[in-house]
Amino acid sequence: MRVLIVEDDPILLKMYREKFEKSDFDVDTAVEGEAGLFKAINDQPDFIVLDLMMPKMDGVQALKKLKEDVRTKNIPVAILTVIPQDQASGLTKELSDQIVYYWMKDVVKPSGVVEDTKKYLLDTKND
Repeated sequence: MRVLIVEDDPILLKMYREKFEKSDFDVDTAVEGEAGLFKAINDQPDFIVLDLMMPKMDGVQALKKLKEDVRTKNIPVAILTVIPQDQASGLTKELSDQIVYYWMKDVVKPSGVVEDTKKYLLDTKND
């Protein structure tokens, strides 16, 4: 299983990468939305973990582009952020409905992110 983590905080990015790798995921990373979009299009990960507050292209813009592009629209995306969902600027109901998880960084444990991702991918594979 291949996951793309799009996160601009290098410490969090490293920590999540290591957690996913210890659970036998292949991991790719990007530090901002534009690079994440490029990697999603070219590498076709099985799952994307996306921060909202990032330079160049924020997570909402990246999510919108991912879901508009025929090459990436079916890749499941989870949000990992400090912004409560009801306060995320530009996050419409239509976009919210396309998010498989909305994790708050100050609430969720990294192991929970990995386990939720693994469970989602296994459940959808068995459908």
